[in-house]
Amino acid sequence: MAGEAMSVVTAAPKPFYKILYVQVLFGILVGALFGWLWPEYATAPWVKALGDGFIKLIKMLIAPIIFCTVVAG
Repeated sequence: MAGEAMSVVTAAPKPFYKILYVQVLFGILVGALFGWLWPEYATAPWVKALGDGFIKLIKMLIAPIIFCTVVAG
């Protein structure tokens, strides 16, 4: 027992597509490419409705987060 060497188990590295910053950079690149190739979709009415809905959802989260932060101290 005393003479046995301990083996070190190392985790296998993550594939590049599971790393968050790679996903973010890929999304930015695809969005910029899509906007450059098809700019008429950026001015479509459904894009404004989608963006307005997203902003309203974010605003709905602000009050509960602030409340929980104040209560938790």
